[in-house]
Amino acid sequence: MLSNPLCVWRIHPIMQRISIARGAKTAVLGIVLAMAALAQEQPAPPQAQIPAPAETKPPVTNLPNVPLGPPPSTKTTYANDVVIEARYWLTKAEPAARFFGADATNQFSFKNDIGGNNNHSRPMILVGIPTGHGNRVWFSYAETTFNGGGFNPRALTFAGQAYDPQTLLYAQVKVRNFKLSWDYLTYPAPPHAMRKWQFKTLWEVQGVNMEPLISSTILSEDSTGLITDSGNTTNKSKFMILPTIGAGFDTQPVKNVNFSVKGSGMLFPSHKFIYDAEAKLGVRVIKHLEAVLGYRLFYASLGSKTEQYYRTNMTGPFGGLAWHF
Repeated sequence: MLSNPLCVWRIHPIMQRISIARGAKTAVLGIVLAMAALAQEQPAPPQAQIPAPAETKPPVTNLPNVPLGPPPSTKTTYANDVVIEARYWLTKAEPAARFFGADATNQFSFKNDIGGNNNHSRPMILVGIPTGHGNRVWFSYAETTFNGGGFNPRALTFAGQAYDPQTLLYAQVKVRNFKLSWDYLTYPAPPHAMRKWQFKTLWEVQGVNMEPLISSTILSEDSTGLITDSGNTTNKSKFMILPTIGAGFDTQPVKNVNFSVKGSGMLFPSHKFIYDAEAKLGVRVIKHLEAVLGYRLFYASLGSKTEQYYRTNMTGPFGGLAWHF
């Protein structure tokens, strides 16, 4: 124990400072502990939402100048339909008989040497069946009958029967034609590249049948005044079938309007040939019905060098209706 009063006096302030310091330290520690307890009771502040990185897009390159929207249609009005078409063909036939190297009596025209120019046409029937890739098979049939009569101005011979000049003759010639044609789309190919027109090659088989008939009237009177007819009737038909090839052009200038031109033919020795051509305009009237107008030319020669052969033509305008399934 310190007995020196001076020491006691000097130590006493120091102790007071130490007590104050300890009290301040205790107070600070209490404040810190209180703040820590308060921090534990309060919820943690929400974390800030970090935005996702924006999706990167490739840089825009220079694109070709193409029209927007669906591509233009490449189908014709009736590209894949089955077609049944009925026409009335106003034909004018001028049949004739010929003989290679024979005298003139074996070579004559039924119209000019017998007379008359009456043609009786029948409806022409066509059926078209698509075969894919823009191709189509067509079958057609047509017929006409020529009728005429009069006094022949010169001697004629038909099928071995001779007729003197100024004989009253009646002639009838029936002409039939059938055709099976495969219209092959040659350009553009493939067919989906088609725009407004098509070029087709035609691979066909055609048949022609001619049935000429000549009747004569030869009147005579006997001594009793009885009139008799010593005339006769002669007929001889011919049939010919030939392969024919050709080409055609189809176009669709506006919607529901089609225009086509086609022609085919074949030439064989011995006076055998077929030439066939037509132009047709079709206008769709309703969904399945089409009105057609056009003009057709047909020429044929049937026979050989060793016998009398026939020649004929069927030409004229036609009109009709086509139904598409």
